[in-house]
Amino acid sequence: MQARRHASLSPPFSFLLLYLSQRILKLAVPNLFVWILGFYAFFHLYLNILAELLRFDDRLFYKDWWNCTTVVRIIVSIASCLARPTYFFFISW
Repeated sequence: MQARRHASLSPPFSFLLLYLSQRILKLAVPNLFVWILGFYAFFHLYLNILAELLRFDDRLFYKDWWNCTTVVRIIVSIASCLARPTYFFFISW
């Protein structure tokens, strides 16, 4: 008798679906916030601290490629910036 009464008191499927969708939407904003903070902490904070500890002082690695007006200039700018560390490595040896 107890099992029958429990089955009759269970919520209908539409209510369950509404509850689940509401729960997912309530968790979406905090989840997005945690992901953004995680990416900021890893890529900005942790990697900058690691670069400072290893004395990686290549501040001109990307230079001002975002100020270029054409795609050709962007490619030339990035290629020259990528060649910079190699150039200074060979000069130091």
